[in-house]
Amino acid sequence: MIVGKENIVNTGRERFGLIEMKRKLRKYSGYFVSWKNFSELDPCTRRRVASFQSAMKVTMVAGQVFALIPVMGVTSANASEVRFLISSWKSVYSIAVILGQVYMTSMAMNALNIDSSLKTSTNIIFYGTTLVTLMLFYRVAVSWPMVSQRAAGIEKLDANFDLGLLLRTHVTCFVFLSMALVEHILSLLPGFLSATSCYPQVTLDSYETFAKNFYPWIFHYLPYTLVLGLISQYLHIQSTFTWNFSDLFVISISYYLISRLQQVNKKLEDNQGKCLPEVFWRAIREEYVRAAQL
Repeated sequence: MIVGKENIVNTGRERFGLIEMKRKLRKYSGYFVSWKNFSELDPCTRRRVASFQSAMKVTMVAGQVFALIPVMGVTSANASEVRFLISSWKSVYSIAVILGQVYMTSMAMNALNIDSSLKTSTNIIFYGTTLVTLMLFYRVAVSWPMVSQRAAGIEKLDANFDLGLLLRTHVTCFVFLSMALVEHILSLLPGFLSATSCYPQVTLDSYETFAKNFYPWIFHYLPYTLVLGLISQYLHIQSTFTWNFSDLFVISISYYLISRLQQVNKKLEDNQGKCLPEVFWRAIREEYVRAAQL
């Protein structure tokens, strides 16, 4: 009897240990599986879904670092919390950068008075395009809450279970931003080498030389100050990023739309050759129309 009781106690301890181990694995698994941190659970099927909000989260946050699409609530899982406020700090930041790009474009156009070379024309195109892109993205921000809520409404009817979508959007965002950073560093390298040839040690004087050589169309008219040099440098970085972000934004949205259409195609392939009622085909057609209307 004593041996039997000991076996029961040992078995109970083993079961308790297994339960505790499973509980800890469930607790920490989210830290190692990245898509779980960005996906949500469908309340009906209890499966993880890839929502429009979660798919665009990283791209939107990256854009807002450089004053693009200034909407609130982009990191929230609830689309109803996405809103545009003209008085928010994001909107004020975006307007300030737009005014800064007006300044850069105006100075580039003014440089045509003394130099009509290809380099001067390139600056006008570069900063002028950035200015137009910023204004277009600001307009997108005004209607973005409506787009997010419309996508969320469609997802309540037809949830998207393509978790690979989140991986594709996040990896693409990382690759694009990394390439933009490398591109910008390479564009600045000749200017830095020219400045360090005059001042081997990195000082404020060497930065002044760099700024005057790299932005002659600004400091030919305005006296150099460290603040003006840093502002011009930031607006140049912002312009480089904006050129790359425009493509990234379109690609991220395309990933989501393609994923929804592929889900419709998969349902058709899974039921190919089957005799199904009319209600099934009606549901498939309605799901396709909803995805196409996005």
